[in-house]
Amino acid sequence: MKIFPRTAQFLLLFLTAFALLILPSCKNTSTVKTDKTGAGAQKSADSQVVPPEMLEAELMSVDGRKFKLSDYKGKVVLVNLWATWCGYCKQEMPDLVEFSQQYKERGLEVIGLNADNESLPLVEGFIKQYEVPYLISWTNDDVYSVLQPKGLPASYLITRDGKFHWAINGLAPRERLKLKIEEALNLQS
Repeated sequence: MKIFPRTAQFLLLFLTAFALLILPSCKNTSTVKTDKTGAGAQKSADSQVVPPEMLEAELMSVDGRKFKLSDYKGKVVLVNLWATWCGYCKQEMPDLVEFSQQYKERGLEVIGLNADNESLPLVEGFIKQYEVPYLISWTNDDVYSVLQPKGLPASYLITRDGKFHWAINGLAPRERLKLKIEEALNLQS
């Protein structure tokens, strides 16, 4: 059978697109179980303990302070992976800002981790534009390898005793995020 150059190009393009779209979705390597309800790929953590390599990973905030997620033991922590170029990140940012202020007194800490290693001026501009009041940092290999996000934004809710409560890859629906934050805040350690 003779394949014409144009047909071969089309076939190669089709097979490449098929492989990029289908094959990666077959492998779920996340450390948190997937729950396909709602918008985005939501996850049910079933009280999985956050691994020590993630809790003890040294992170650097935008203002130059070193910290670890373990510093927030006793608080509910919402870790949000984002990037300045991400449209859904921009869309959910006002909700994260609001919830960080609304629930701070009850023990919620929101920590934004830039997942694309973007420059300090770019990140500072984003923080200023969205008036982000909570801690912003960059992720690192230890944190990223535990979370293994499938895209951005990605949010991970950690209970006061250091267990995953809920996670979502993609835009977090406002009411669902609020419900999960309230659930985590009401859990007894």
